[in-house]
Amino acid sequence: MMSPIKVAGRRKGVHPGVLLAILIGLTLAAAAVGLTLRQERQKNIDVARSLDIKGPPCAILTPEVFAARGFKLRHKHEYAGVEFERSAGAVACQDAAADGGTSANVVTHVCQFTSPTGIKATLNGKAVFYDISGGQPATITVEDGAMRCVMAANFKIG
Repeated sequence: MMSPIKVAGRRKGVHPGVLLAILIGLTLAAAAVGLTLRQERQKNIDVARSLDIKGPPCAILTPEVFAARGFKLRHKHEYAGVEFERSAGAVACQDAAADGGTSANVVTHVCQFTSPTGIKATLNGKAVFYDISGGQPATITVEDGAMRCVMAANFKIG
């Protein structure tokens, strides 16, 4: 039977320095991934905070009262499955992670209006008519199929 060949003073296998280098590399890679995930989470929280608009609820009108008040819906757009029609003003829409920016799979859709006067918002075939009189800004938020409107916005032109 033959014995294994030995090289003077050396064993076969991976050099301990190589193992150490691999261990350090894996540690640095894990730290970089963790830092990236933490930064992304903080960004999501910041976006959610900026889109968490507080204000009094918008007045909801019946279709007949809305029509009688003479709102002319001149501007129309669709965002995240909601069809918006408004009388005037500008709009900016953005998504945010739900639950204050911490949700990994639920999204809050937010549209902010500068001075829409009247808004018709249609979600899943159901239209809601909002009275935003007096040049007030408004924000409509949709999450889990529920829509809410408040008389406030952080969106400004220019």
